[in-house]
Amino acid sequence: MKSNQTLKILFWHRKSKADSKGLAPIICRISIDGNDAEFSTSQKVHVEDWNVEMKKVMRSTDSKKINSALNHIESSLEVNFNVLKTQYDSVSPLMLKNIYQNVPIEGRKNELKEHKTPSLLELTEIHIKDFSELVEKEIRSKETLKQWKATQKKIVEFLKFEFKVTDWAFRQKWPPVPHLNCHPITL
Repeated sequence: MKSNQTLKILFWHRKSKADSKGLAPIICRISIDGNDAEFSTSQKVHVEDWNVEMKKVMRSTDSKKINSALNHIESSLEVNFNVLKTQYDSVSPLMLKNIYQNVPIEGRKNELKEHKTPSLLELTEIHIKDFSELVEKEIRSKETLKQWKATQKKIVEFLKFEFKVTDWAFRQKWPPVPHLNCHPITL
């Protein structure tokens, strides 16, 4: 994790794209260590209602709604940035933009790569491995790790007993379990 990376988020008003009513889009610029990426916030505001110094909407009837949407974008970007910092040595603005827009980090929408969805037991194994690393760093408790391993064993037993399978792929439909009064779900 490269913890010394700094994130800056700037909202600006693209006046050059104003329509005939004087409404122009608000753009979000993500800057990480001098590198930038931009995207439209899907918010438009009249040229006269944008406060350049505060980077907020003023005097508009929709100012609370638009400013709230901008605050939500900013907080979501900050959370995603912190998560990415734990997963990658270096985070780029494009990575953060793609995560925010639900585009895989590997590429843009037209370059989507096939992604294998892990099975239930693969997910538990990944979680236990990640949790073990936290225990080694003394961030998490060894006792909690033991409980996660016990939970994994119970999942294996449940799958064998109820469904007569050794693992479960998430694209499968869960069969009904009559004695548990459960209905099938699709994940």
